[in-house]
Amino acid sequence: MKNIIKIIFCLTCAFGASHASDDVTYIIGVEDNRYFPHYSYEDGVYKGIGKQILDAFFNSKGYKYKYRALPVARLFQTFVDGDIDFKYPDNAFWSTTLKQGKGVIYSNAVMPSTDGVMVLPENLGKKSANQIEILGTIRGFTAPQWMGRVEKGEMILAENDNSKLLVKQVLAKRIEGAYANIDVMSYILREEYNDAGALVFDPALPHTKDYYYFSSIKHPEIIEEFNQWLAENTDFINQLRNEYKIIGHPH
Repeated sequence: MKNIIKIIFCLTCAFGASHASDDVTYIIGVEDNRYFPHYSYEDGVYKGIGKQILDAFFNSKGYKYKYRALPVARLFQTFVDGDIDFKYPDNAFWSTTLKQGKGVIYSNAVMPSTDGVMVLPENLGKKSANQIEILGTIRGFTAPQWMGRVEKGEMILAENDNSKLLVKQVLAKRIEGAYANIDVMSYILREEYNDAGALVFDPALPHTKDYYYFSSIKHPEIIEEFNQWLAENTDFINQLRNEYKIIGHPH
């Protein structure tokens, strides 16, 4: 009789745990920022290729989820405080001090990314890194290859609230270049200024070729599932890249 009761108790617990998991709504932390085509949060709507990939994965698993958009710095803090379940995008080189010892688990690469300097065409190749005096970037973002000169007081890193304002300042010649994701800059020039060649990527200046990752502290098992899903859906992801015109790593 004791064994029967024990079995019934275990089955009840298992059912309860399963039922509880069905009621869980995972919180995906995203940036309250316009960084389209990778991602964008505007007027309460999250969109971009990152959203489409995450939507497809979570829906394929039947998981309940929602997005929470926060300013970049606050998003990192909220993530390490354990107040959200996942973060996108993320990278092991971002906010390393803040994340130290937190056991962050990163997915396999989701999207390729190049952060570099966009300049006016007439300035392409005209200045070396040591000659740049004012460089613009997005508030809360990092420009690792430029920070040495910034910390020495050799140049100014001017932070902007959004990517469109960053482009506007370069076009107005208020700053010498915009350090940001080149696909984002290209989208703004193409779609909002109707002039794809108004600014160009200067490959001679310091830039970073890397990837965006999906991360979690709480749910390594879902990150593992996501990795498997990525491997099984390469055609779908490549199709999205073509639709969103994401170059990622220019030759």
